[in-house]
Amino acid sequence: KDTTLYKQRGLLELNAGYDEMLEIKKINTDTDGLVLSRILLEFDNGVFSENKNKLLNSEFFLNLKVASSSELSINDTLSVFPLKKRWDEGTGRYYDTSDTNYFYAGASWRYADASKNFWKDESTTENYVGGGDFYEHSEILHKHKSINEDELNFHFKQAFSDVRINITSIVKSWMCGDIQNNGILVKFLNETKDTHSSIKFFSKDTNTIYYPYLEVM
Repeated sequence: KDTTLYKQRGLLELNAGYDEMLEIKKINTDTDGLVLSRILLEFDNGVFSENKNKLLNSEFFLNLKVASSSELSINDTLSVFPLKKRWDEGTGRYYDTSDTNYFYAGASWRYADASKNFWKDESTTENYVGGGDFYEHSEILHKHKSINEDELNFHFKQAFSDVRINITSIVKSWMCGDIQNNGILVKFLNETKDTHSSIKFFSKDTNTIYYPYLEVM
């Protein structure tokens, strides 16, 4: 399952679970300040648990196919984090309607699930706290000493094409029972710079063959 979370006034409760695109952005605006979006993905845990012995010596790469991008710089970096909470994909779309009365239940910037449970304890309906509850890299990498701390990042100075990120440390943390598989969050590593970077990927609901996939080696 996959979806996009939007930190933007009026869109904090927007669910985009059935959208054909996944969008990661950081854009400074005159009206809303810093507008952000992050994406969530989850792969079936059965794949890992049923094949644990075969996969313990494997590497795992997240592959995202780029649909479009805008103003990416060589300093932009995408980073992957494992999620702490379960979440609902939902059936909404970004362009369904601008009327919040028609927002669909499911993961949004503010809520993790269809029951409208906040992502974080300090969240309220008055603030912007949310955007996923995730483990920092330091919380999982110390369990896998051989992992390079830069492994979970993708630097656009390498390429402006499709994205391929080594997430082996996260998958092995799931398989070893260190953390529960609630999926992953992908965002710009630095979301505070005065930039207007955005990138769209095909989601699993695309009508093309370019859906996200996990590569096992």
